[in-house]
Amino acid sequence: DKIYVEGKIKTRKWQSEDGVQRYSTEIHVNEFNFLSNKSDVNESQSVNNEPSVPQPNPSVSENDSDDLPF
Repeated sequence: DKIYVEGKIKTRKWQSEDGVQRYSTEIHVNEFNFLSNKSDVNESQSVNNEPSVPQPNPSVSENDSDDLPF
């Protein structure tokens, strides 16, 4: 999925207690939107519009209980 983001990127630099220089990059978001193309929207609508029909579960007969599945 794609997302559109507006904001600022801020990079920080500091030295840790053990003398190693560390960096951190932060993204400060002011606005965001989820993006999708038309085919994604159409696919999700067609899937959501179809009614869900429960499928019957096959029953196991007592005679099959000794059979191995492999």
